Amino acid sequence: MILRYWWFVCNFFTSFFQAVIKHQEIIALAGSVFLISAGIYTLFFKKSAIETETLVQKQAFRNRDWAGAFFSGYFMNMLNPSVFIFWFAWSAAIQADAASYINPLQYRMIVFGTCLVFVLLTDLLKVTLAGKLRPKLTAKNLSFINKLSGVILIGFGVALIWGILQFGHQLK
Repeated sequence: MILRYWWFVCNFFTSFFQAVIKHQEIIALAGSVFLISAGIYTLFFKKSAIETETLVQKQAFRNRDWAGAFFSGYFMNMLNPSVFIFWFAWSAAIQADAASYINPLQYRMIVFGTCLVFVLLTDLLKVTLAGKLRPKLTAKNLSFINKLSGVILIGFGVALIWGILQFGHQLK
């Protein structure tokens, strides 16, 4: 049900992309300001907290606990804004490609189905690798990762501003 909602919303609002294209420079400048401010926050102000081994207790899971965790994660993923943005962004491209095929509905179903399978497989891979990564995440490593992330965000924000100021006239 929720998946059909996202699919409908994404396909319905793809027509707004053409209206947004007229404001690329403003959107790029706003995005660069956001990236730089998020980078500054991450670099200087974000503190990482990590649970120590003594606080984490081993817990035995029953079948209903596994089912509850599955459905909780499933619904949290469906309501995640990044999932919405993912489907929203790709819907426009898929819609445009589908118009050139004989059966556009079949094309969209195949492409969206492939996307769903890919997202499921990557989520399963993330869960598998998270268990192996957890012991390596010390406070020192998390602090380094946060500082590196902040520098990367600031770098992308500056690159976006430079690109829009240098090549913005070519967007029109």
